[in-house]
Amino acid sequence: MKFTLAKALKLKNRLAGRMADLNRGITTYNSVLIGTEKPDVAALNAEKRKVRLALITLKTLISKANQPIQHNIFGIAELKAELTFLEGLTTRHGPYTREYGDGPARTYEAVIRIADVTSRKADMQATIDKLQDELDTYNHTTEIEVEDDEIWTKLH
Repeated sequence: MKFTLAKALKLKNRLAGRMADLNRGITTYNSVLIGTEKPDVAALNAEKRKVRLALITLKTLISKANQPIQHNIFGIAELKAELTFLEGLTTRHGPYTREYGDGPARTYEAVIRIADVTSRKADMQATIDKLQDELDTYNHTTEIEVEDDEIWTKLH
């Protein structure tokens, strides 16, 4: 069975969601008062094993298929981390008084100024958008092949 990477990523997310549901069910109903209605925890655990194996297989296939574009993936992640850093950077520069006016004004000196931050953020966002467009095109045009299996059929 063949999938585009875009579809494979959606399936991976669906599998991860199913895994979370199974974990929640097993955790909630593993030990209950005798006589309490509960789902078949052993069946949930068996399904969890199948989903885990499917996730491992799918993540491995996605990782292999992503090798040619891995630079974009890492680039996007690093640029987003830098954006987060810049958004939290204090750029206070010049004389400031406290909010309530108590005490003398203090003068601050910022090495990286707000105009620099604004410009850098705009440049980074443009680069992220370009890399993401390339990644989206790659994900929609690159296919991976998985062995036919009941779990894939249920999720497709």
